[in-house]
Amino acid sequence: MTRAWLYARTSTSGTTTKDFTVRFNANGTVKSYSFTSNLPEDMKKLRVTP
Repeated sequence: MTRAWLYARTSTSGTTTKDFTVRFNANGTVKSYSFTSNLPEDMKKLRVTP
């Protein structure tokens, strides 16, 4: 089983999205997950500052 959530925002500068997907084993435990985003607020959180 797979569950997916998608958020999209469109503005004059383009479309930004965030996607979260969780895949489950047959017994209901999490098998894998992925998160992708190009939202500016998420990108700031990923930047490492010295």
